[in-house]
Amino acid sequence: VPMKELLKRIGAALPSAADPALATQLLGCVRLINRVFYSLNSQELPEIFEDTIDEWMNEFHNYLVYENPAIPTSDDKESPVDAVKAAVCENINLYIEKFEEEFEKFLQ
Repeated sequence: VPMKELLKRIGAALPSAADPALATQLLGCVRLINRVFYSLNSQELPEIFEDTIDEWMNEFHNYLVYENPAIPTSDDKESPVDAVKAAVCENINLYIEKFEEEFEKFLQ
């Protein structure tokens, strides 16, 4: 799945992205990948995602624990880090609601 590989590559690049503008752009890409993931999984669980669910959930976990104090935050606007975490949570919620059997092992 090229999308998963892109997510992994961006995840590998984020810790070394010292420039807040670059990190913000990378997080924007991650958020879009998460939205595409949601869209592709919203009707049924495609076999390719079912076969690689462990890898996806590992990447999602990495983004849920990701922090970058160099990225500016605002009380008025969602930060790029929070936007990614929200998208990941939407994906996880989708799996909990629609694909409980496949997702069950991640709830233990």
